[in-house]
Amino acid sequence: MASFEEFRDDEKFGHYRPVRKLGQGGTSIVFEGRRDSEDFSRRVAIKVVLGNIPATLPEDETRVLAQLEHPNIARLLDAGSTGSGLRYLVMEYVDGLPCTEYADQQKLDEPARLRVFLQICEAVRYANRSLVIHCDIKPANVLVCPDGTVKLLDFGIARVLSDLTEPKSQTRIRYYSPDYASPEQIEGRPLTVATDVYSLGVLLRVLAGARGDLRLIADKACQKDPALRYGTVAELADDVGRYLAGRPVVARPPSSVYRLRKFLWRNRLAATPIALVVVALILTTVFALKQRRLAAQRFDDVRKLANSLLFEIHDEIAKLPASLRARHILANQGAEYLNALARSAGSDDSIQLEAAKGYLRLADIEGVGNEPSLGQSSQALPRLLEADRMVQAVISRSPSSVEAQRARYLTLEALATLYSLQADPRAVATSEELLGVAEANAKRASRDSKVQEELAHALFVVANGYTQSKTHNKQGVEAWGKAVAAWKKLCAEDPGSIVRKRELARSYQYQAGALSRDRRREEARETILIAYQMHKELALIPGEDVQRMLATDVGLLANLLAQLKRYSEAIPLFEEQLRLREIVASKDPGNNNALMGVAGTLGRIGFAYVLMDKTLEGLPYLERSLAKQREVYAKDPENTFVNREMLYVLSDLTDASETLKRRDKMCRYAAEAAQILKGPISKTRETATDASKKAYVKKIMASCGAASQL
Repeated sequence: MASFEEFRDDEKFGHYRPVRKLGQGGTSIVFEGRRDSEDFSRRVAIKVVLGNIPATLPEDETRVLAQLEHPNIARLLDAGSTGSGLRYLVMEYVDGLPCTEYADQQKLDEPARLRVFLQICEAVRYANRSLVIHCDIKPANVLVCPDGTVKLLDFGIARVLSDLTEPKSQTRIRYYSPDYASPEQIEGRPLTVATDVYSLGVLLRVLAGARGDLRLIADKACQKDPALRYGTVAELADDVGRYLAGRPVVARPPSSVYRLRKFLWRNRLAATPIALVVVALILTTVFALKQRRLAAQRFDDVRKLANSLLFEIHDEIAKLPASLRARHILANQGAEYLNALARSAGSDDSIQLEAAKGYLRLADIEGVGNEPSLGQSSQALPRLLEADRMVQAVISRSPSSVEAQRARYLTLEALATLYSLQADPRAVATSEELLGVAEANAKRASRDSKVQEELAHALFVVANGYTQSKTHNKQGVEAWGKAVAAWKKLCAEDPGSIVRKRELARSYQYQAGALSRDRRREEARETILIAYQMHKELALIPGEDVQRMLATDVGLLANLLAQLKRYSEAIPLFEEQLRLREIVASKDPGNNNALMGVAGTLGRIGFAYVLMDKTLEGLPYLERSLAKQREVYAKDPENTFVNREMLYVLSDLTDASETLKRRDKMCRYAAEAAQILKGPISKTRETATDASKKAYVKKIMASCGAASQL
C-alpha cells in the first residue's frame, strides 16, 4: 500500500475529489469531498487509509459497512484504491458535532441527553444484531446533526463476530481509544457485544453524568467481567428507558421500598390524600402481587422468546445458506407461542399485533411472492387471513392506532401479492385497498421516509395486480409508470439508498414485463436494459445478491426474441438465465421458488427447440422441467402457479411426443394435463394460453380414445 506522503493535490478517489481536510487519526485521514457531475454535486466524507496500517483493515471496514443500513449509521457509498495505491472509503457526509459537544452547546438537560444516548444505543444495537461490534465508541465517532439525529461513524476497527473465531483476527484488533476501551480489548482477549456495552457505559457517564440509578446503570455496563455487564445493548437501553420513565431499574437490587418510592415519584403531582390512599392499596396488595409475579414473568418470558425466534434469531439465520427449513421451524414455533399468548391476553392490542406479525413472517417463508420461499402458498393464505382478522380487530378497538394501521398495510400488501401470484380476482380490490391505507398513512406521517417508501411500494403492488387481471390488464402499463415515477423520486431524494435503487430496478423490470405482454416490444426492450444495468451496478456493492433479478432481466430479453420467432438468438439468453437460476437454487435446496424458476427456464428452452423443428434437442429440457415441477407440486398441489406451469410443460411434452410419434407417452402426458386442468386452476380466471392448452389436451384425449370431461 502506498504511504500518504505520496498523496497529490490533484488526487481523485473514483468519481470524488477532496475539498478540505476534516481530521486525522492513527489509522486514517478524513477529507470532505464532492462528487461533481452534470446531474448533481454531492458532499461526502473520504477516508484515506494510512500506509502503515495492515492492508486488510480497509477491506474489513468495507465489508462491515456494506451490510449495515440504518438511519443512525453513516452509510458507505463507495470504496476502492487510487492510481497511486491509496485505499479509501467514501461515506455519507455528516454535518454534525460530537455528541458531548452537541449536548453542551445546546444546553441539553438530563432527559434530552439520555434520548441522544438511546439513539446511539439503537445504532449499536442494530450493528450487533448484524453480528458486528464497533470496538471504538467514543464522542468523536458519534456525531449529532442540527436536527438532533445521531450518526455513528468509523467502523475502521469494527469486527464481524464470526471472524473472531479466527486467531488472525485477534491480532488485528489493537487500535482503540484507551479511555473508552474495555478491559478485554486492552488485554487482547476475545471480544463480544459486551465490548460495545462497556464503551457505551463510559459514554453514558461522560454524556449524562452519574447520579443515583444512572450511576448504577453505568457501573453495571462497565463491569470488568463481561459476564456481569448487560447481556446486550438492548438491555442497557431498556434500563436507561426505565430510568427516564421513573421506573425501577435492573441495575439496582429489587426491593419493595425502592419500587414504592419509584411509584410515588412517578405520581408526585397527585394530591397528598390520594397518594396516601394509593400507598395503602399498594401495601395491602403486595402479597397478592408476589403470588402473581411468577405467572406474569412466565408470560413475559414466552413473549420475548417468541419475538426473538420470529425476528432476531430468524433474521440472523436468514443470512446463512440453505436456511429456509430452519427459518420455517423457528417462525412456526414463534407464531404458535404468540398466538397462544394472544388468546390468553384477550383484547391486549400489542400482543394481538405481535401475533399478526408472526403469522405474516411465517406466511412469507411459506410462499407469498416471488421471494425465496418454500413455495407453499396454499398454506400461506390462511395465515394471512388470520393476521388480517387480528389487525382489523385491533383497529376496531383503536381506530387511531398508528401501529395498527401500519400492520394493516403489511397484511394487505402480503394478501395482494399472493392473490396476484395466484391470478385471484381479489388481487385488484385488495391492492387498491392497500393503496388507500398507504396514502392515509403517508398523510399522517409525511416526513417519515419509511412511510413514503411504503406508498411507492403500494403503487408497485397495484400495478402488479392490474397486470395479472383480465379486467384491468390495460391499466397495468399506466400503473407501472406511476410506480416507477414514485421510486425515481425517492431515489433522487436519497441517491445513496441501496434499498430505493433496488426497488426502482425491480419496478423497471416488472414494467418491462407488462410492456412485453402489451406487445410494446421496443419500449419493453429499452426498459429491460435499464433494469439490467441497474442490477449490474447493484451487484458491485459488497453483500448485494442480485443474481435472481439478473436472471429475470435476461429471461425477459429472451422472451422478447422468442415472441419475434428469433429462437436461435433467444436460446443462448435462456441458457444464461438457466445458469443464474441454478446458482440461486443451489444455495438453498428448500427454496421451491428458485426450483420453479429453474424448471420454467428449462421448459422455455425446450419449447424454443420444438418451435425450431428440433424436437429431439428440446425433449430433454422439457423432461427435466417436468421432473422439477413434479417435485414442487408434490409439496404444494393447491398452488395455482405451480399447476399452471405443470399444465404448460405437460402440453409441450404432449406436442413433442405427437411430433415424434410416441403415442403412449403422448396419451400419458395428455391425461396428466387433463387432471391438472380439473384442479385448482379450474377455479381461477382462464387465460388465453389456458384456453389454448385446454383445447389441445381435449383433442389429444379424444384421439387417445379417452373422455376428458373438460
